[in-house]
Amino acid sequence: MTHKARLLIAAAVLAGLAAGVASAADWPQFRGPERDGTSAETGLLDAWPPGGPRLVATLDGVGEGFSSPVVAAGKVFVTGRVGDDTYVFSFDAADGRPLWRAACGSEFTKAWPGSRSTPTVDGGSLYVLTGNGRLTALVAETGQKTWSLDILEQFGGKRPMYGVAESVLVAGDLVVCTPGGPDASLAALDARTGRTVWTSKGLGDEGGYASPVVMEHGGVRQVVTLTSKGLVSVALADGKPLWRFTDFFSGLMAENILTPVVRGDCVFAEGGHYSGGGVVRLETAGGAVVPKPLWKKPGGSTHLGGYVQRDGFLYGETGRGWGCIDFADGRTCYRAKEIRGVSTLWADGRFYCLDEKGVVYLVEADPKAYRLAGQVKIPNAGSQTWAYPAISGARLYVRRLEKVFVYDVAK
Repeated sequence: MTHKARLLIAAAVLAGLAAGVASAADWPQFRGPERDGTSAETGLLDAWPPGGPRLVATLDGVGEGFSSPVVAAGKVFVTGRVGDDTYVFSFDAADGRPLWRAACGSEFTKAWPGSRSTPTVDGGSLYVLTGNGRLTALVAETGQKTWSLDILEQFGGKRPMYGVAESVLVAGDLVVCTPGGPDASLAALDARTGRTVWTSKGLGDEGGYASPVVMEHGGVRQVVTLTSKGLVSVALADGKPLWRFTDFFSGLMAENILTPVVRGDCVFAEGGHYSGGGVVRLETAGGAVVPKPLWKKPGGSTHLGGYVQRDGFLYGETGRGWGCIDFADGRTCYRAKEIRGVSTLWADGRFYCLDEKGVVYLVEADPKAYRLAGQVKIPNAGSQTWAYPAISGARLYVRRLEKVFVYDVAK
């Protein structure tokens, strides 16, 4: 056997060992591959050492903002405000090396200025929405623009008080957004050209701050989201309004922020910021889909990362501390009052909870009891740590303002 052959065999063995350590999965959009806050990663640390996991990279100079990093095809993408504009930045996921950056239009510069919307990566394309409503499609490899339009101007929408904050949904060949226009509460664009495919005529709601998700009921795929008035659904195929439910969503600061959580024919939604929430079950009566309320949750300070559903239980910031809620009946199983104001994701049997002051908690997934398995404070910890975390390739990505910190969480 030649020396070169030995080297090739050794490299193959090492690659196999590395694959056994962690099963890598992309995190290509807000709240992960399925928009539900969960990852398929395996081989991650069961517990963290006293100092937390190892910091392996810092992605600096990404502009001011609160949007989340995403990871796809070996690259990290994140948006931020530089001057008055939104830029999207691309980095090599292996070594943190900057690859390219591209301007995507003016950014929101009023209360808490900075990028809001998390990029969405799909099929080699990258979709970026600014706080002022400009949606741009770019080639993910190079940053070259393919199309761009102002969704508020095009569909007659009104910019929400704190800027456009949804992260657009890509479903097949459609890019779905929430302009909040009179005949376009939601709109679907051709992912390749930006051409309008449909609008939700007859709905008439202004936009909220939530990001849409896809569910299926009765064989019909539908887009579900929170508008300024409540929970709504339209057909994915043509935008036809299917059902709406508004009874839960009122309160001191009813802003409708959190992404809905789907489980079978049931949807949990909470407005956030002291707006209420609860679960509705979809039933078909007389050919129409009717949302039937199952239980209601009182409002609380739940304006950040929303909830993750695992095995019939909801985990996340309950408004009175991080906790667990039974999806079936709304019963609170427990609350961990020392963990407040967090964004939550799940991977390999544990929850990663990032609070708004820059501390990440590792919590074991158990509906019976809360057990902390480690914590770490990011280097520039402080208020306004509002970006949702991401996990990919056994690395945890935590963003605060102009920096993204990358931690190795592999066993």
